[in-house]
Amino acid sequence: MELGTASLIGLGTILAVNYLVVRTDLARRWPPLFWAITGLDLVVSLAVFLFGVPGFQHSVLVRLTVGLVLLMHLAQNFQVRTRWLSEESQARLDAELEERRRYREQEEERP
Repeated sequence: MELGTASLIGLGTILAVNYLVVRTDLARRWPPLFWAITGLDLVVSLAVFLFGVPGFQHSVLVRLTVGLVLLMHLAQNFQVRTRWLSEESQARLDAELEERRRYREQEEERP
């Protein structure tokens, strides 16, 4: 297998793992896994921008396309994480409001 083909398969594998792990519950349950994948995206995208894709160093279009796709996945990861944090905050707020409502009802029932 040629170096260019192997590198494209490797980049495709990185993107597939990125997509599957971040959009399943794995990265939500284990934040270090989320940060590892996000860091991998950042490092690989910078390496692609700086050095190009092995076997395709002469092609600026391949360099830009692959680097920007990886950066797009990085941005999507942060968007997903922001949604998770928002959902967790909303759940805590709902629980607190429910607790306050029950407390108020108990106070109203007392003579």
